[in-house]
Amino acid sequence: MKVKILFFILFINSVQFCYSQISIGKIEKKIDILVLKPEPYDSLKNLTWQKSNIDYKQYIGLQFYLPPFSNPQIGSSPRYNKTKLFLFSTKPNVLIIDSTQNILRFRETWSQTSARKSGNKTIEYDKIYTYAYNPFHYYSSKDSYARVKVNISNNESVSNRYFTLLGVLYEDELNALLQKMKSELSNKDTKIFEIIKQYRKDLFGNFESTIWENVTIQL
Repeated sequence: MKVKILFFILFINSVQFCYSQISIGKIEKKIDILVLKPEPYDSLKNLTWQKSNIDYKQYIGLQFYLPPFSNPQIGSSPRYNKTKLFLFSTKPNVLIIDSTQNILRFRETWSQTSARKSGNKTIEYDKIYTYAYNPFHYYSSKDSYARVKVNISNNESVSNRYFTLLGVLYEDELNALLQKMKSELSNKDTKIFEIIKQYRKDLFGNFESTIWENVTIQL
């Protein structure tokens, strides 16, 4: 009988001991975070196309050699130029048009008429606003509606050199950057349109007005 009582007391004590170790609290849910990692870089392989954009990050920190290439001939049509613009800057560059080369000069001309006189009025551009990296201007369109000034990266600045890959942009990050670039260029084009519109308005019916002579406009 003593043995049973002793056993019972020990059992109760053990239950109390176990109970004293229990704490009541909120159960926190753990959220699993999926982290995508690029394929490991294999130095025995050359740069290859990747199925997933993130896999290009394996090349970050590596240096890449851009072999020599020639600039297009000044005035040559982009239709026959095999070298396309493939290097861009994240910030816009302002390229000065070489006005000493008549083939690169870009003007817009239209007829202007007043009560006493009629003739042509002309404005001329002196700069190109571009996202090309180290731009080289070689062609200006004669289409006054398109206002096309073609430029690529200057081979003297970019070819026969090594470049270090600092990062890889794709999907949302890349699309946001492209949208910003397009918006910036569109805003500049709108300003040009408004200036020309105002210019024509000021000269309408007053062909001989000189209020716009030798005016330089900063965009």
